[in-house]
Amino acid sequence: MQIQFIGHSLSFDTVNPFDQAIEQVVHEKGLPIIVTPYFSLSVIQSICNEVNCILQLVTDLGEIRNNIRSMNEFEALTQLIENNQLTLFDIPHLHAKIFVRGAKALIGSANFTNSGLGQNHEASILLDNARFTLEVFKWIESLTNGRDFIGLEQLRSAYQSASILKRVDAQDQEVTKTYFSESIKVSKSKYSKTRKLKKNLELALVTSQEIAQIIQAVFDKKENFLKALELINMLKSVVMMIHFWIEVYL
Repeated sequence: MQIQFIGHSLSFDTVNPFDQAIEQVVHEKGLPIIVTPYFSLSVIQSICNEVNCILQLVTDLGEIRNNIRSMNEFEALTQLIENNQLTLFDIPHLHAKIFVRGAKALIGSANFTNSGLGQNHEASILLDNARFTLEVFKWIESLTNGRDFIGLEQLRSAYQSASILKRVDAQDQEVTKTYFSESIKVSKSKYSKTRKLKKNLELALVTSQEIAQIIQAVFDKKENFLKALELINMLKSVVMMIHFWIEVYL
């Protein structure tokens, strides 16, 4: 098995080592799969254009508003799907970062974002071994087994709903991640304590779903939805300023 450490040197690399590693994986044959909770559209577009086949992106739709920052980016993402360059899987609570194709796999801390690949101090390993990557493919298949690709309508619903759902309290932040796909349970660790869920989590889930349904029913056009969201954010800022003024001066 060939193993190579991938990380930015402190003497400033003339060529990005993560770019070099990604290019090695790209040039393999077979199904290319990226597993990452966070991604930059420009990174995914570049890899899609290089693999010359459909790229599978396994991600967490609960983080879509962190990954896709504008409606223009969202439309560009849907264009990749319509052009049969990209397919999406939604896996809540995803944290792995992998790019695998053929006998090579890039595995490490770096998300497939602009900052993850070209700004942060990340550490990854590039492996060249067909037996090892087979185990990686099997693990990814266990995540996606029985789940359908994310369709355009579901993706659009996720993007619009997340605009509201991610702005609620910390409890609903947990709900947001489980809204679109059922979470996959993992074995308990003896080194960590299980976090107790709040008693009204189920009620919060139902409430969030109802809110999303109401929003989608009221705003039939994306433009109206975004205008309403902008107004909500403005009102929220005003309320916060009033609250601060009351706390300080009254």
